[in-house]
Amino acid sequence: MEVRNFKGAKVISVDPERIQLPLYGDAPQWRIGSPGTLLGNVATGVQLAETSKKRIATPDPTWVKVTFRDVSGQYFLTVAAVAPPENPKQKEPDTYPLKFASRAKAPAIRGLKALFEASRIELRPDVWYEMDTEIAEDEGGAFVCGCWTTATITPRIESQEDAAAAKQGTNAKHNNGESQ
Repeated sequence: MEVRNFKGAKVISVDPERIQLPLYGDAPQWRIGSPGTLLGNVATGVQLAETSKKRIATPDPTWVKVTFRDVSGQYFLTVAAVAPPENPKQKEPDTYPLKFASRAKAPAIRGLKALFEASRIELRPDVWYEMDTEIAEDEGGAFVCGCWTTATITPRIESQEDAAAAKQGTNAKHNNGESQ
């Protein structure tokens, strides 16, 4: 049997610092809706888990701090894992419980209405605000952020029943001779 010599060969392996985003998943993003709900997808959940490991040494955050930051005229929505408060009724400002919208680890943060009001941002109830997310760091550690300044707006249709009602309303306008 011949033994192959690999001396000096280039080794290609997985970087242990690489964030493992789910295969076949969507790019990480936040979706924000009125009155102040922040929804992520599975890839955003992976980002939160990675930043949580770096920030509070656990991959399963249960509380987050949500803020806006002005960086050279661009506004970023930041979400950082924090340790759970000893008494949830006496929590720090801008901290919220982190829930998951599905078993697939898609993060959801509710109750952000006061934060948006303090930031002088009026959320329209008929649209979703969507933005890609990335991992950033500061002196406090790693966090997930998205650029609010470049957020896109998409129509918000809550369910198939709402979609059918919206379509029926449009058909009624056309049947009555009205145009949009």
